[in-house]
Amino acid sequence: MAEKPTKTKAPKQQEIVINQINVGQLTRGNQTIDKWISNIKAAERTRNPYKKPLLDTYHDIDIDLHLDMVKSKRVRPVKTCPWEWMDMENDLIKQNFRAPWFFEFMESIMEFVFQGHEVIECIFKDHLIYDTEIIPRQNIYGQEGIITKEMYGSKESGWRYREEPNCYYMLEIGKPKDLGLYSKIAPYILLTRGNLSDFSRYNELFGMPLRLYEYDPHDPGSRDEVINQAESQGAAAYVVVPKGTGFTMHETKGTGGSSTYKDLHTILRDEVTIGVLGQKLTSSSDGKGSYALGSVHQEVEKSVNLEDRMMVEYILNYQLKNNILIPHGYPLEGINGRFLVSEELPKEKKAEMWLKIEERVPIAAEDFYNEFGVPHPDEAAVELWTQRKSITQPGGAATERGKQS
Repeated sequence: MAEKPTKTKAPKQQEIVINQINVGQLTRGNQTIDKWISNIKAAERTRNPYKKPLLDTYHDIDIDLHLDMVKSKRVRPVKTCPWEWMDMENDLIKQNFRAPWFFEFMESIMEFVFQGHEVIECIFKDHLIYDTEIIPRQNIYGQEGIITKEMYGSKESGWRYREEPNCYYMLEIGKPKDLGLYSKIAPYILLTRGNLSDFSRYNELFGMPLRLYEYDPHDPGSRDEVINQAESQGAAAYVVVPKGTGFTMHETKGTGGSSTYKDLHTILRDEVTIGVLGQKLTSSSDGKGSYALGSVHQEVEKSVNLEDRMMVEYILNYQLKNNILIPHGYPLEGINGRFLVSEELPKEKKAEMWLKIEERVPIAAEDFYNEFGVPHPDEAAVELWTQRKSITQPGGAATERGKQS
C-alpha cells in the first residue's frame, strides 16, 4: 500500500481564504464600445490600475453562445488530455491526479488565457489536494499581491498571497498586467449584439408587408374605427393617414439591404473564432475551401493546442510542484509531469498504412477488426468475400470469361 505524503515545510492553514471572502457582484449589460475603451484604459493604468469595470465587460460577454463554443473547443484538448508524473511509483499520488479536482483545475488554468492574471487556491485534506478555487479577480490587487475580503476593499486587512503561509496554498498564474483574450474579443461581441439589434428592427420594418389605411379627416370617428380594424387584422405593421396624404416607404436594397447585416454578422463571428482558435475553418465553413486548406487550418489549431499544453506543463512542473506540492510532502523532487498526447491519424490514412504493412508481414484479422471497430464477420460472409475475391483477381473466373469472349 502506498504511503501518504507527509507535510514537510508548509505550516498549517487555519481557514480557507475563499470561504472568508465577500464576493462583490459584477454588473452585466449596458456595455458599449466606448465603455470597453474606457475600461481598458482604467485596467492599464500604471498607477492604481482599476479592473472592476473591465471585469464587468468580461462578465457580460461571457454568456455569448458563439464565444462559449469556440472557447470550449480550445479548452477541451487540455482538459481531456491525460496527465502523468513520469517515473512516479506512488499509487496514491497517481490516483490523486485522476480525481475530479484536477479536471476542473485544468479549466481554471485555461481561464487565464481568456481573462488574464488569476490566483487559484489549493484546498488540502489529509495532505492531498481535494479541491481548487479561483479567487475572484475583483478581490485581488495584483501589483501588491493582496487578496481583500471585500471587492477592492482595504489592502491592510487582506491576505498577502505571495508571503508565507499563503504562498503554499496560492497558485498565481500570469502577471498582474495580463488582461487575457477577452480584452481583444470584447468589441466584436458588442458589435455583433448591436448588429443583431439593428437587423431585428430591419425585420420589423420590412419583414412583413406594410399596410396603408386612409381615413376621412372630416369624420371625427373614422380614424379610431380604421385603427381598430388595422389592429384586428394581425401583427403586420400598418400606417394610418388622412385621405389624400402622400406616403411612401422605401426599402433599402442592394448593398444596404438585409445582406449587409448577415455579412457583418459573419465577419464579426469569424474574428472571434480566429481570435480564440487562430483560424476559422475547423469551426465554421461557408462551403468554400479545399482539403489542403482545411489541413493547414487544422495544423494551426493543433499548434495552438500544443502551446496551451506546454504552458500548463510549465505551470504544473514549476509553480505548482515546487511552491505547493513539494512543501506539502508530495514526493516529486526530480520528477516532471507531462501530457500523454497520442497523434491520431485519419482512418483512411491508417487503413492505407495497415494494408501496406500487411503486404510485408502477416497481421491477424482480429487486430484489424478491433483497430477500426469493424464487426467480426460470420462464416457465410467470409465465404462470400472469398468467392468475390477469387472472381475479381487476375486469373479468376471474370478474367477467364473475358479471354473466351
